[in-house]
Amino acid sequence: MPVATDFAGRSLGQGFLDQDDAEWLRAVDTNFVGTLLLIKKIGRDTGDRNRGRILIPGSIAGFMPGTFQAV
Repeated sequence: MPVATDFAGRSLGQGFLDQDDAEWLRAVDTNFVGTLLLIKKIGRDTGDRNRGRILIPGSIAGFMPGTFQAV
């Protein structure tokens, strides 16, 4: 299960080919799978109430390239 404090919102500090597979997999799991699990829970709650919206904010880092931001 992803933990929000693992790697969310930060770089691993190396080129992608130099990163440890377990570390970048953990970052991907935290950032993507964790978000999807949260959306699913909130979606069920709002569906049960028949009311509500979900807004998924993003970081500017997701829209522009940066050094060591491969993951």
